[in-house]
Amino acid sequence: MADAGKPTKPVIAHLYLRYDCDTGTLFALVLGKDGTQFMQTRPENAYIRIDGVGKAVSGLSGNDGTPPDFSWVNPDGKLADGFEASVPVAPGDHTVRAHVLRPDTSSDGYQSVDNIDQGAPLTLECAKPTPTPTPTPTSTPSG
Repeated sequence: MADAGKPTKPVIAHLYLRYDCDTGTLFALVLGKDGTQFMQTRPENAYIRIDGVGKAVSGLSGNDGTPPDFSWVNPDGKLADGFEASVPVAPGDHTVRAHVLRPDTSSDGYQSVDNIDQGAPLTLECAKPTPTPTPTPTSTPSG
């Protein structure tokens, strides 16, 4: 992740994704790099977007154990090291965007941070279980 999601900017955060096929839940973790922290005071601007439509989960989603859920990582009330989130998503081809704000010295006081390209391709595949073969009885030659 970089400022405004531009590939020419330095990487300042990482986006980690994991998918649970049994529940159809995508888990995301955004963590700042080298001490970079993000603004808790603008929770609506910390989000995951799937397929370019709305915010699948944001800092306003709450955390009640049923996705979509959101939680700050090491929060102090103003800044956090990142966030983790969960959102229901069906298997298949999607795009994903992670977004958050970091404080800076600009006139508005923040810089947006996005994953590179802001709509990265995401394919969620669930392997079909391989059936366990039934053992074939063998006869023991009598001797």
